[in-house]
Amino acid sequence: PMRWQHPTGHVWTRSIALSRPGSRRSKGRRNRNPGLRLFTAKCIINAVPGVVLLFNGREVYMKKILVFGSLNFDNIYRVPHITAAGETQASTDMTIRLGGKGYNQAAAACKSGGAVWLAGCIGTDGKPFLDACSKLGIHAELVKTVPDCKTGHAVIQVSEEGENSILLFGGANQRQDRAYIDHVLSKFDRGDYLMLQ
Repeated sequence: PMRWQHPTGHVWTRSIALSRPGSRRSKGRRNRNPGLRLFTAKCIINAVPGVVLLFNGREVYMKKILVFGSLNFDNIYRVPHITAAGETQASTDMTIRLGGKGYNQAAAACKSGGAVWLAGCIGTDGKPFLDACSKLGIHAELVKTVPDCKTGHAVIQVSEEGENSILLFGGANQRQDRAYIDHVLSKFDRGDYLMLQ
């Protein structure tokens, strides 16, 4: 199995297989795919962000992923149909979720095993995003809290047919400026990845 440790301290294992035509057994066990021979290796990610320690002790740089985008509270309403102009109707269900394309992309990249940094702006009510990033293992030290400002949010109608209608309030997302952007980008090097919505 391959074993590595995320900067948060969580440890995962994964089996790996290398292509070796003609090999039918590995260590006395039958291989379900006769074209593959199983090997074992260890790969441990150091607590130092961006550095990978391989099993032979060599240090190899692990590229960082910077996701720069929006963070929104999604207020999702289930409705029989999309509300028309001048119409009032009752929703059948309502949920509030953490969203915004920036946060969603960061969460997906992190769950896929990447070393992810999230950048964007939240208001004074945005602590749930920081808590969620900490739980997932997303580096959120570059997320900026804007004083006297609300976090962005969306009012989303979802009909029984799956159609949606979205009303967006940008909030703190609209408070990014050139100085903040330059500060964030200065923390990354050539070869790192940048994801934009």
